[in-house]
Amino acid sequence: MTDFGLSVRLPEECRLSLNIEDIFRHRGLAYQEYSGTFSWKPCDFLSLGLFDTVCRTRKEHVADPHATEWWTSNQTGAYFALSGALGNWRLYDRNRLEYREYCGYGTDQWKYRNLFQITSPTLASPLCDITPYASAEVYWSDNDAFLGHDKWNTLINKVGARAKITKTIRLHFYYKTSHYRRSTRAGGGWRCTQHEPYFAISAVF
Repeated sequence: MTDFGLSVRLPEECRLSLNIEDIFRHRGLAYQEYSGTFSWKPCDFLSLGLFDTVCRTRKEHVADPHATEWWTSNQTGAYFALSGALGNWRLYDRNRLEYREYCGYGTDQWKYRNLFQITSPTLASPLCDITPYASAEVYWSDNDAFLGHDKWNTLINKVGARAKITKTIRLHFYYKTSHYRRSTRAGGGWRCTQHEPYFAISAVF
């Protein structure tokens, strides 16, 4: 995976962020995501945001593995996030509501996502400052028939670290596991389908 981000501070505690993400698997480029976010932090413990994301997923044909097509979806929504501290550890809880439009395939749906993250104190090193963290995010969808999943259907776990290389350049490493819950009529239960390492680079101005 490669991830390039650009974040610009605006007046009145506002920020505009742009992000491009590419995921590569054994057959090459498999997923692309382009997102823009406008956020506002009215106080130390609260942040609000609006976002729009375009996703492109490569689907391989069963009959011919070499023939592919790209499926596109659009995600538009808003979030609010609470943050605080427990000693030197930082706590973050984000609640996000989005409308996901599938362009030419699937059924459009509302999704709610709750992300909880705990971040350790920053570790100083001769080359850069490193900040380890761990997070878990659960997904709810109003369309339980989509892919045969239950309404509470996805759990994403991450363990990683962010590194401050220079005043503007940041590196991000993490390991992700993805779990999906099938509906009762589809067999039920949680299944872990992905174990993947990721690397990202971003610039902050």
